[in-house]
Amino acid sequence: MTKPFIFCLNTLARQILKEQDFNGDLLNRLYKEKWLKENFRNHCLFIVDIYLFFLSNKEKDSKLAFCTRQDLTNFDYLPDDLDVYIAVETRKGTKRYFLDLFDEYRKPAGVARFAIRKYITYCEDGSWQANTENSSFPTLLFVVADERRRKHLHMYGKAKLAKTFQDISLFLTTQDTIRFSNDKTNIWKEVA
Repeated sequence: MTKPFIFCLNTLARQILKEQDFNGDLLNRLYKEKWLKENFRNHCLFIVDIYLFFLSNKEKDSKLAFCTRQDLTNFDYLPDDLDVYIAVETRKGTKRYFLDLFDEYRKPAGVARFAIRKYITYCEDGSWQANTENSSFPTLLFVVADERRRKHLHMYGKAKLAKTFQDISLFLTTQDTIRFSNDKTNIWKEVA
């Protein structure tokens, strides 16, 4: 697989675009990207891969809202460190998802276990329900680096979800499963 080019702005390009009324915060962020670490860039690029996966698997008459961490900054009631919020609107209704990517960049073993506990606490405190007109709690989607970590999180998640009275759905998959999946195949394994 060929790695795509990463672009950033130099000082002159940023100044020219600022004069043409582009968003200054966005331009500053693009300018600073040249100093970000490669692991972080790879994390962001894989989120693009996840978006393309969802886009290729959506039904023709449905609408897909794929909001990244940057898009969610103004929503104070959402969980901290949420990678992606997804809403798929169909004729039958809207399905909502919280998606987190646990690759090498985020040190998956401990962080992913903490995320399961964090979402259980978030669901129990009622913040989602209070701010979204009592819509059902979103399904949790975790993407992990490899099969070994997926199996570990499956066992851990099953034990934690069994102890809660909340109706929380958790689905797991691996990065390679998303990368190499065929269209319309179910890649998510439910923690039940």
